[in-house]
Amino acid sequence: MKYPLSIRILHWLMALLVFGMVPFGWYISELPDGAPSHDALFGLHMSFGQVVLALALLRLSLRIGAGDRIPALPEQLKPLEKKAAYYSHRLLYVLLILVPIAGFVMAATDLKEHHAVFFFGLHWPPLLPQSEVASAIAQGVHEGAAYTLLAVIGLHVAGALKHRFIDRDQNVDVLSRML
Repeated sequence: MKYPLSIRILHWLMALLVFGMVPFGWYISELPDGAPSHDALFGLHMSFGQVVLALALLRLSLRIGAGDRIPALPEQLKPLEKKAAYYSHRLLYVLLILVPIAGFVMAATDLKEHHAVFFFGLHWPPLLPQSEVASAIAQGVHEGAAYTLLAVIGLHVAGALKHRFIDRDQNVDVLSRML
């Protein structure tokens, strides 16, 4: 049994977006504030972050609504592997929502006017009061959660590949459910 097509499409689309967003964010953070391309690239990063947030919320709602159409984990998995899958999937959803929200708060509360919140060239109206402290906290959360997201994704990928290639004789290929 496979995941519903809508969830599979969102899974791979979000994987592409996240793997593009992280190095893009690193690149932008290394640019000086006055660099000619900084603001435009920052706006793109912010815009795609909002897309990731919207897709994560959509995917979560589809996942919840899919109910019994979600394939069960193979019974051959060890109890620890089932727990790891359960908690890592929930942590992925939390982080896919937390990282863009923290980025949004970071930009929305930043005292620098050029760090207004954009969505593909359109400005959001001010939604939060500007605060150096709030922006710094949100930046720490954004960066820390992004690194945590990468680590959990690494475990997620490693687990899927382990079950596909190492445990293949035990019929525990969980990756095929998402292909």
